Amino acid sequence: MFLSYIDPGTGFTITTGGGLIVAFIASFLAPFLFFFKKILKFFKGHRRFTNILLIIIIIAVTIFVGVTMNKKRSDFDKRIIILGMDGLSPDIIEQMMSEGKLPHFTQLKEKGSYKRLTTTNPSQSPVAWSGFATGKNPGKHGLFDFIKRDQNNYMLEIKKGDF
Repeated sequence: MFLSYIDPGTGFTITTGGGLIVAFIASFLAPFLFFFKKILKFFKGHRRFTNILLIIIIIAVTIFVGVTMNKKRSDFDKRIIILGMDGLSPDIIEQMMSEGKLPHFTQLKEKGSYKRLTTTNPSQSPVAWSGFATGKNPGKHGLFDFIKRDQNNYMLEIKKGDF
């Protein structure tokens, strides 16, 4: 993807990585700085060659930008809709689809995409949906149950005003 959204946090990443980029470019160009005066004299003495070289560079950049900008968009640029059925067994829905009882789901499966997903452990709604939303397992997002337990004794943590 050539053009994309840059969120506010990316600015920090770019500025902190900017020093590394500048250092890399400087280290790449350092050998040429030694010959910079000779290179300038060469270009001054050969104006016709310099003009032809500039025209070739402009044409090459124009072609590169044109080819890059006209690439076919990837499938990830398209909009998607995710239907998540909490507590629905895929065995039941697949059987009903094969019997013709769910024509719209069959049409979605044929024209779109249908995949069976594995659930989290434990397989409870808050754990599974948190994992889906964050892309992390329960050990990373910290939700293991409907209720909160005291970490010292694993008993229910009841605070005043919970009821």
